[in-house]
Amino acid sequence: MDRPAGKKILLFLGIAAFAGLLILYGWVDPAINAYFPKCPLKLATGLDCPGCGSQRAVHNLLHLRVGKAFIENPLFVVAIPYIYGAVYFESRKAPTPRLLRWRQRLYGLNAIYFILIVIVLFTTLRNII
Repeated sequence: MDRPAGKKILLFLGIAAFAGLLILYGWVDPAINAYFPKCPLKLATGLDCPGCGSQRAVHNLLHLRVGKAFIENPLFVVAIPYIYGAVYFESRKAPTPRLLRWRQRLYGLNAIYFILIVIVLFTTLRNII
């Protein structure tokens, strides 16, 4: 069955907004432009959150500077294939039992706990090293 017109419009608007952001981040360097949002945690405490450096990483990735992007925020760069996988799993209309098992392994409750631990460790290490 086809998607209702309203969902198609929302999907189109979401894709258009995402493409617009990619164009903006490719064109303007957040490291030297004051108009990009700053991290409230960093402004308040001076500590880096797990997302600090992601805007600069996106800009560097769009210019194919993977090493520089990794320096800005390694967790963000490593998470991109994982996020792509989530989109892939959710886009399957009739997933096979094998695909469902992989989705459970990679995105189930245990995976969420593991990701939470990774984020906490990453944040702690980036602030003490």
